[in-house]
Formats: sequence, structure tokens, C-alpha cells
Amino acid sequence: MKKMIKEMNLSSSLLGGYKMKFIHVADVHLGSSLLKFSKAKERNIELRNTFINMLEYARNHQIDHILISGDLFDHDHVNYALKKDMLSLFKKYDDLTFYYLRGNHDQEGFDIELKNVKMFNADYTYYKINNICIAGSEDPVNCDLHLDPQNFNIVMLHGDIHHEIELDKLRNHSIDYLALGHLHSYESGHLDMNSYYAYPGALEGRGYDEFGEKGFIELEITDHLEFHFVPFAYRTFYLVEVDITDTESDYDIEQKILNTISEYENKNIIQINLTGKIDVESEIDITRIEKSIKDQTDFYELRIKDQTDYKVDYAKYLHNSSLKGEFVRMVQESDEENKDEIIHYGLMALLRGEVE
Repeated sequence: MKKMIKEMNLSSSLLGGYKMKFIHVADVHLGSSLLKFSKAKERNIELRNTFINMLEYARNHQIDHILISGDLFDHDHVNYALKKDMLSLFKKYDDLTFYYLRGNHDQEGFDIELKNVKMFNADYTYYKINNICIAGSEDPVNCDLHLDPQNFNIVMLHGDIHHEIELDKLRNHSIDYLALGHLHSYESGHLDMNSYYAYPGALEGRGYDEFGEKGFIELEITDHLEFHFVPFAYRTFYLVEVDITDTESDYDIEQKILNTISEYENKNIIQINLTGKIDVESEIDITRIEKSIKDQTDFYELRIKDQTDYKVDYAKYLHNSSLKGEFVRMVQESDEENKDEIIHYGLMALLRGEVE
């Protein structure tokens, strides 16, 4: 993904000539159950490692502040080992200041009582760094916000701006950057004319419903604001469509798939959607094709979905006096909506001798 950079001019005296850098991250979901994923335990370790790698990135890029906009953990009741693990991490990275706003998944999670970890609750809590104010509420519909327009104001919330958070109620509140969490894909836009909202998305994809690059947002504040998305996930879920309209056999389908996915790194996770139109008398053996592709590649995970439609050459059956021709003409003349699909399953039943 191309870096997306937003800029906004600020007062030249805001930081007295210095710059301040932040990472905005959300929806890490440490300790996920990942019930639909076959390598859940291994992926949970990778989630944790990506979070640690992000903290190393912060150190290496002179970033001192981490905004966590909810769902650091996947469950309210964080298990003892994970809790101790994260406390050790926060202590180890005591040169970083963490602003941890809990989300809907970890709302009842544990309070972290460390000097470098700043917590929030349902009422707005405010933290000041020079002329930068960081405010946050764990109630996503809380609009009782009081900000000084002379400051650069970052507001943290966890919720969905398309269904829950009303952006109109947050406009004209002197918010310069609205650091959101809850949506698992990167999204940003204008809040007011000179201010922005942004979702960093999830840090790592956790299932086949989270395709595309994942990572965090990096912010830099000097006499202006810049922020951009940083792709950072160790593994990426990719959705790849392969049109098999012109194929004549499973072997042809396999070759088309292999040519299409050759550009992706093996460490990633691929879902292949077969699209296009196939002859109504054809039948794709998805199980066999998927096994063959797995045997010929080394992707971390791969699955294939059949989303093809059937095409019927009605002229072919117009004068066909067999039961097959009679069946096709009968369905063609009917009021059924999914005629091609009905014809396919009917012809397959005739072929197998299931219909006398």
C-alpha cells in the first residue's frame, strides 16, 4: 500500500521548534481464540511478536508515545501468563509512554499501574505533553469534551463511525486528530476542514475476513502534522480472484491459479476465489484442486472458494430428444430464477443415474 500522508499547518510555536512522534495502533487482539484458524497458537505468538517489533520500530525511529485505541487484548479476562508478559513488556520499554484506551473486547481488562502507561475510563481523561493534549473516553458516544483550541488535541475513541460514533457531534470541538479503533482496516478522512480522523486497522490479520495490509499509523507533529499508514504485519491475508471462464479442465484451472499467485510471498495466507462462467455440464473438484495447489506451493495457509456461475448454451439442447434435452427445455420455459444452477444439478443427477 502506498503511504498516505496528510499534512496540516499548526502554530510554529506549538513545540518550540521540536518535533513529537507517535504511533497510533489498535485492535491487536492479543490472546485471540482464532477458532476458525488451524494454526491459532502459532499465530498468537506472531501477534505478540509483531507488537514487540512495533515497539522496537518506535525506538529506532525516535518515537516516544504509543496510542492504543482499544482492543489490545481479545478478551475481558486476560489470562495470567499474558498479563505478566505484557506488564514485563511495558516495564522493559519504559522509555515509551503508552496511552491505553480499552475497547469493547477488553473493556473489563486489567488496569495497568505503571508510570509509563496512561489509562482512560468512561469520562474523558486528559494528558498534557507541552502544548499537546491527549484526551480519551472508553464510552464511544461520549461527546462531553472540553479542549483548549490553543493546544494540539488528540482524542482517542473506540467504536464505529458508520454505526455508533457520530462524527458530526465531534466536529467544531478543536479536535486536531481523532485516533480511532474498532475497524480492522485502515481508514482516514477529514473531521473538520483542518483536522482528521483515522483508523489504523488491525496490527495483524487474524482470519479470512481481514484481507489486505495491516499495521499502524505514524504521526509526526512539528509546525505541521503528518501521518501515514505503515504496513507492518508479519503475514498478510490476500484475497485473489481467478477467472476460469476459458478453462477446460481441472489441470487448466490449476495452471491459471499457479500463474496468478506466483507473485505472492509464501509466508502469506491466500484465499483464492474462482470466478467466471463454466459450462453447465462441468463440475469442479475443489478439494482435489486445493490439495494439488498446496502440494505445489509453500504458503502458510491457502484455501479455494468456488464462486463461478454456470453458462447454458440453450441452442445446443433445442433439438436434443434425450431426457437431458427435454429437462433443459423444461427449465428454460419455467419461471424459476436460478435456471442455470437448476440445470447444472439436474444434468449432474442424470449423469450419475440418480434420475430415472
